[in-house]
Amino acid sequence: MKRNGSEIEDGRGRELFADLGRQTPPLDDRELRAMARSAAAEPRSPQAASTSLLSRTHWAHPFRWVGATVAVALVVGSGLGFSLGSSLTSPESARASFVGTGFLPAQGWTVVQSGRVDSRGVASAVAANVPLRPEDDLEAVPYATLEALPARGVVIVATFTTRGDPGADFAYPPQALPLQIATATPVPNGLVVPRPLGEYRLRAGIRGTNVDARIYFGTPKPSGELRAAAQRQLNQLAVAAERVTIFARPTIIGEEPVIVYGSVDSGRAGEEVTIQAKDCGSDFFRVFAGTTTRDGGGWSTVIFPRINTTLRAVWKDSASGQVGVRFRTPIFIDRQRQGAGFRVGVFGVRRSFWHKRVLVQRRQGGTWKTVKTVVLTEPAWTKFSLSVPKGSFVRAVLPLSQARPCYLPGFSRTLRT
Repeated sequence: MKRNGSEIEDGRGRELFADLGRQTPPLDDRELRAMARSAAAEPRSPQAASTSLLSRTHWAHPFRWVGATVAVALVVGSGLGFSLGSSLTSPESARASFVGTGFLPAQGWTVVQSGRVDSRGVASAVAANVPLRPEDDLEAVPYATLEALPARGVVIVATFTTRGDPGADFAYPPQALPLQIATATPVPNGLVVPRPLGEYRLRAGIRGTNVDARIYFGTPKPSGELRAAAQRQLNQLAVAAERVTIFARPTIIGEEPVIVYGSVDSGRAGEEVTIQAKDCGSDFFRVFAGTTTRDGGGWSTVIFPRINTTLRAVWKDSASGQVGVRFRTPIFIDRQRQGAGFRVGVFGVRRSFWHKRVLVQRRQGGTWKTVKTVVLTEPAWTKFSLSVPKGSFVRAVLPLSQARPCYLPGFSRTLRT
């Protein structure tokens, strides 16, 4: 079949992009964000954006940057800004395919966001109807953009955290989308910038996620038109929660408990959640604990792992991602109750430490120096003698070589001889 000129050019374009893709190492998130911020600060012209980016780019990987520059130029030319969701489609068609948590860009807005919660259970997004300044850290408040915000400008900074922490969830009442600018609370004495801004705050619990949105207007008393513009972007908020989530704190422990928490996407109270654990050395998960959800879908409980373990939450037929908790070996050193000498050992563990070597250290000056190595002759302890000056500070250490793979190194409390 004979092809016309435009079809031939389209084919050449596709071949060019394919060649670039094969020769181009992928950009990481930080590089993409930096390029997107630079693009957002340029005039909304693909040619101008491409020329500016090419002129200021370091050419360590020329094909890599050419491909990325073309992509950013297309984003800027689309008039939809930059988003880690769907930035090249209209809001209506993008909503069906959007994956993650954040904003879909309304017409004339720029959006930069992380898209999914990280290992801490946190995600962020920034939406603005003005270009974002390249020097801004868009994982925090975009100060440079706000300092230069014109009277017609609107910036929305949203933080998303997983529900389940009772202390935090209290401040985020369950709500349905879309959030309403009419219910936002004014923030008196808010962000300090050279020119007064209007600052408002919205907090809501949505599908297992706590949403904290701060809306900044370029004037202390925003008009109805500006508030309507902010509402149009709030209407584009998407919260795509996982069916069930789990987080833990702390994740490195000694004798203290672990708080595990998360959420289910039904948002209902009274849902049963099972916490399962796969201990070090095991090939399968076992039931470790259970709890029920509160209003809004959040849940939490306290557990006491005694070994390195991997946790997950199960709700109905869905399992969460996995989170690891590492257990620091609890070790002690003390004087014998009868006779001379000392005792050293480990306690509260689920593995035998027989014949493990323990270092006895004395504090000299500002450092700890090993003065003796003892072997645990009983399952978890042993007796030993020690010759050090009276009044010395000593401690016992189980090094990593003796603790792994199922425990972390352990350090006893300091004992004065």
